Amino acid sequence: MTLREDELKACRYAVSEMLRARRRMGAPVPEWLRRIDTRLDAELVECASRTGHDTGTADRNSEVIGVTEAARLLGCTARHVRRLAADLDGQRAGRAWVFDRRTVTEYARGRTE
Repeated sequence: MTLREDELKACRYAVSEMLRARRRMGAPVPEWLRRIDTRLDAELVECASRTGHDTGTADRNSEVIGVTEAARLLGCTARHVRRLAADLDGQRAGRAWVFDRRTVTEYARGRTE
């Protein structure tokens, strides 16, 4: 079966939402779901290279920031950022929270709109 680019994007979105929901709940992410996410990402990159479109996956290696920087970007306290960790797709790195800068800036933009 072959999917069109818009169908691939829709599938990737659905899988990404499922991954985010499981992480927010603290539920384990099955390996098969991670493999599907990785495969859909690779398919989108390949499809984009064939058609010359941007898939938005170029930010894959975007900058990781800590609670203090996230608080500065959001204009709130570090304690409040830790409360928002699930909404910001935060990940634990040892005892510290880390966030994707792009996710935090999108969240901040969404709050002001």
